[in-house]
Amino acid sequence: MFSQAFTSPHWGVWLGVTVLEKQPNFERQLVKFWCMQVPVFWSPMVGYFFASGFHATAFFNFSTLTFTGNFQLGSVYNFSLLRAGQPWQLGVNVFAIGVVLFLSSHIKGKTQDFVSNSVD
Repeated sequence: MFSQAFTSPHWGVWLGVTVLEKQPNFERQLVKFWCMQVPVFWSPMVGYFFASGFHATAFFNFSTLTFTGNFQLGSVYNFSLLRAGQPWQLGVNVFAIGVVLFLSSHIKGKTQDFVSNSVD
């Protein structure tokens, strides 16, 4: 996890270059990158939140039994270990889920086009 703090933003930059260069199969790497941004969790033992570019996140706070949300334009990375007083929270980045679904459908459509063109 600690190495992810250093590699994730750099991986995002590298993926941006692969998109601009239109390298083959860059979409699969983008899906993995955006999947890393879906989960959000906090507890007194460990916490994780990673968003690159934009996030619209919905949380459930188990300590107060409340729902909350947040959005931000820009990147954020938070990782914590052993933080006493940190509430128990579980959330998802709704924007990242949308990007993953969009990219997955694009990959599926691209694969179906390839199969239909190779049969002809």
